This record gives sequence, structure tokens and C-alpha cells, in this order.
Amino acid sequence: MTVLSASSVDEWQQVSSTSFVPLQCHRVSTTFTGTVDVRHLGSAMSLSQVMTDSVHVTRTPRLAAESSSDDLLLSIQLASAGRISQHGRDAMLTPGAAVLYETNRPYEIDHRQPGQHQLIAKINRSALGLPDHGIARACGQLLSSKQPRLRLFTSYASTLYEEAENLSTSESYEMATFALDLLATLLRTEASTASPPQTKDLLATLQCFVRANLGSPNLSVETLAEQHHVSVRTVYNAFAPAGVSPAAYIRKARLKKAAALLTTPQARIRTVASIAAECGYTDPTTFTRAFRREYGTAPAQHQTP
Repeated sequence: MTVLSASSVDEWQQVSSTSFVPLQCHRVSTTFTGTVDVRHLGSAMSLSQVMTDSVHVTRTPRLAAESSSDDLLLSIQLASAGRISQHGRDAMLTPGAAVLYETNRPYEIDHRQPGQHQLIAKINRSALGLPDHGIARACGQLLSSKQPRLRLFTSYASTLYEEAENLSTSESYEMATFALDLLATLLRTEASTASPPQTKDLLATLQCFVRANLGSPNLSVETLAEQHHVSVRTVYNAFAPAGVSPAAYIRKARLKKAAALLTTPQARIRTVASIAAECGYTDPTTFTRAFRREYGTAPAQHQTP
């Protein structure tokens, strides 16, 4: 058993980052307290009871990209209400409901209501035996408290959490394996019935991802498809209503950022090459050519004197 507590949002950011994955926590009210009680059940799974006052949490694209975590989190709401968002989907949680989300992708947790209480299962992705595309379809989808499979899993996981300290290593492994089988059955059903994201929602998600990753020279249509578990064709279809191709959107966003950086007071002490690199261009010559085509002038002429 590992119990961690916090008396401020800053402390909670450290506690939650240690217990789960690196996160950014934002204050909602003037006072805050929080505790997390973790029960480890081997390398494949852990169960935690989390209790907090009002808080807003984000797993930013940068944090997700920098972290090596590939775990999944299943959050079961026990008290109060909240919202968890991932892949352009919002799950509005009330007691008994749950949502799955993956740690290698950005997400947002909006727990503005006080008296928050969750049971959270941290799961090794490979232990579920489900394909990545099926997991991605289930993430961010509300799991209703009316689902018998979820009620069964919640009851078993709650009992397992309470009994974890009394179990031997082999018993923990066996009971965690059974819990993972229950969860896989639940998610397999959910993944097969989940609706794909609406084009408008997917476009907003893709555009947000582009803006957050302009500095990556590997940002491409293929990257967008891979990171959001959709096909390249789906990415092109999502951008079609905007009247611009994904590649053109990336290029214009990079150049717009470069133009803004070139006019900042700090630009006078920076090289054009460093600004190009910050915007995802590894070759200053290629950047200069693209910038001139877009703005009709060279970057150096655009730069704040």
C-alpha cells in the first residue's frame, strides 16, 4: 500500500505525476486537498483510490510525447461528477460510470465539482490482448453505469482493492489476471460498438495536435494518422471541409509561427536558422524558400531590426 497526500494543487501535480504519469494540474478553488492510495498487483495492473477537491488536469501533447509510458487508465467515478476528454471525445462521468484513456496520448480531466472520488485501474496495454485500434476506439467513450459488464468489473475491482494487502504474490497475479480478462471483455464489446469521431471533432483535434508539435521535423500526414489511430485517407477527409490539405495546413502553421517569432523583440538576437528549427525546418534554405513564397520576402527582411 502506498498512500500519498497533497495540501495544494502544486503538491498534487507531483503526487499524481508520481502515481500515474506526468501531468499539469490547475487550481479551480482557493483550497485543495487530495490523496491517492495505490495497491500494486504485479507488473500488469495496479488499483488506486483517488480523492480530491476541485481540480483541472491536462496531459499535454508535449508531456505525452516526452513520456515513455504506454499504460492505460480506467477511471471509475465513485462520487461527485466530472469530465474526461481524449481523441476529441468527452465522457461526462457520474457515480458508477467509467472511461478508459491512454497515457501515450494527450487528455484532459475536468473535476471542477468538489468531493471527487475515483477508483483507477492502471493497466499494462499488452496485458489486455486487444489491438491498438480497438483500444483507441474505446478511449474517451463513456462506459455507462447501466452496463452489467462494468458493474461486474467495478464490484470485483473494489473487492480486489480492499483485499490486495492480504494477498500473496501468486494470488495477486491470479486475481489481477481475472480482472484483466473481465476488463478485456468489457472493452472488446465497447470497441466494436463505438462510433468513430465526427469529422468536425477530428479536424479540431488534428489541428490542435499540429499547433502543439510544429517544432517536430517528423510532423506529417502519416504522423497525424498514426498518432490518432486513423487512416491517412481519414486525415485527408477531415481536412477537406477546411479547404486545405493536411500538408498545406502544417506548412502554413509553421510559417505563421515563424513570422510571429521573427517580429518578437528577442528575434534581433536570434539567427534565422534557430527560428527555422523551432518551426520544424531542419534546412534553413528550404525554410527561406518556403517563407519567401508565402510572404513575398526573405525571413531576414521580415525580422525585427
